[in-house]
Amino acid sequence: MGYYVSMGVDVKIPKEKVEAALKVLNEWVMKGKSWVHPNPSDNIVDQLRNCRYEADEYDGGNIHIYCFNGEKWGDDEELYYALAPFVEDDGCIEITGEEGEKWRYLFNDGKIKEEQGTIVWE
Repeated sequence: MGYYVSMGVDVKIPKEKVEAALKVLNEWVMKGKSWVHPNPSDNIVDQLRNCRYEADEYDGGNIHIYCFNGEKWGDDEELYYALAPFVEDDGCIEITGEEGEKWRYLFNDGKIKEEQGTIVWE
């Protein structure tokens, strides 16, 4: 099961929100979501990797999520909504689906806005 996607990811979590974000991420993982090994972690970068996302720590504890390593999309949208309250404004995840459709999630004010997209050739 799942849906083939490719993604562009640019999402940041400020260091003062990392602990709370990790708690929510661990709770989400322990629900046995698709593609995820249900093990808690004390490291958000490791747990994001478990969820098939690459992230780095920068500037003493801020987190930058920059890549999706999976082939298929599972319960990822649910993960985005769970993490939204902890994400810096202007975070973005852009997705191209297996049939060429495009959409993105924009993070602002602790919420997500989903937008559909099209390519226009001029």
